[in-house]
Amino acid sequence: MQINNFTGIDSHQHFWEIGRFSYPWMSGVPELKRDFLPQDLKPNLESCGISKSIIVQAHTSIEETLWLLEIADQYDFIAGVVGWVDLEADDVEQTIENLSSNSKLLGIRHLVHDEIDDDWILRPKVVRGLKILGSLGLTYDLLLKPRHLKFIPELMSLVPDLKAVVDHISKPNISKQEIEPWQSDLAEVAKIDGMYCKFSGMVTEADFSNWSDLQNQSGLVDVIAHHLAPYAEIVKSLFGIDRLIWGSDWPVCTIAVPYEVVYAAALKSLGDLQEQEKYLLMAGNAMKFYQVH
Repeated sequence: MQINNFTGIDSHQHFWEIGRFSYPWMSGVPELKRDFLPQDLKPNLESCGISKSIIVQAHTSIEETLWLLEIADQYDFIAGVVGWVDLEADDVEQTIENLSSNSKLLGIRHLVHDEIDDDWILRPKVVRGLKILGSLGLTYDLLLKPRHLKFIPELMSLVPDLKAVVDHISKPNISKQEIEPWQSDLAEVAKIDGMYCKFSGMVTEADFSNWSDLQNQSGLVDVIAHHLAPYAEIVKSLFGIDRLIWGSDWPVCTIAVPYEVVYAAALKSLGDLQEQEKYLLMAGNAMKFYQVH
């Protein structure tokens, strides 16, 4: 699906080789325990009229980030990489500078929701690392769950120069249609100047167990869009279309539905959008936030 005269950017996808790194978070998800590489993603992008994608880290190691940068250098359709560094390391500044010598490094992410301490993001060494990230003009993807949102206003007051985006609308429990305190806490985060939100990762937070029973793709899109609509309306009202960035979360999304359905359901869940709004959601905002073209 191509939107008039522009092609989109998938701001959030992953690659991995199962034999190269370990991925403990895949435990219990056998569908993901195989290699997912550029040649697997490309047909999905083309089917939706998407010309570029951004790889996001899935393993907490410098080695994975270097490997992803190598992949990005080999494929023109990959706009860049959101990698990983140890923000608490004494040599974090040198590490980030070394990695950013490759222009395909766009930013950094850490699996905050896997940390034992909910306020990990406020540790002094983490804040120091994020200040360095901001000073170098790199972005930070905030991978959170709703319980972490309350710490983000304080964090951003400590690192006001950091360009940050909330991944996956912070993973509310869509399967149980839980709204609060997610909505109230996200509203405070949305007040932060320059804070973006990724409109991504929602289908796997929903109850997708019976979606496979639907017989046709258009019916499936309608059901998913209806299921996601309350959350879509909330993030649209809080951030506005000009601070929402679409991403597929491929291949994780495929445990629920195919790529094309994720794309179509995301658009439909937001209701009637003007062409300029579609452009911002599907391309323009990612280009502005990550500084890619």
